[in-house]
Amino acid sequence: MMRHERLRFWLAGLAAAATGWLCYAGLARLAGALGVATWIPYPALRRQWLLIGESWQSAEFSGAIADASVFLTALAAVAAYYCARIVYHLSFAPVRQRRARWLIAGWIVGTVAMVALSQSLGWLYGAFPGFARIGWLSAALGFAVLAGAASGFARAWGRLMRARKVPATE
Repeated sequence: MMRHERLRFWLAGLAAAATGWLCYAGLARLAGALGVATWIPYPALRRQWLLIGESWQSAEFSGAIADASVFLTALAAVAAYYCARIVYHLSFAPVRQRRARWLIAGWIVGTVAMVALSQSLGWLYGAFPGFARIGWLSAALGFAVLAGAASGFARAWGRLMRARKVPATE
């Protein structure tokens, strides 16, 4: 039994929350400096009706998140997980293992690839406005492209890890 397990659990959770928030803020600022939109402001407030429980509620929105923001959130969550592991185990050893290094590298490379693909889809919609006017069909096709690319990247990264003889477990 580890000493002060409950305290380390709560400290790891606090460290993960702080790391996730700070990492996302830093990544969003970096993306903004590179010209990648993470938030799309509306020129005027937009009202939308939402079904919450059994009643309809009206909500006003001043903007919307972009796909890049979702990918940066996933990368910030991975960084928060690794920070929590360091705090919980009170050691860098679990994070410095070969498999952990390969996994974090895969998340970083994959996130950059997904943000680039998302930006490319945005440029495609801008170049062909008729395609973007299809509505739900263009959104479904965009989702299918992003999901297929993510799945293909995960499979390719797994094959690369096996080819480099990275251990399957830690």
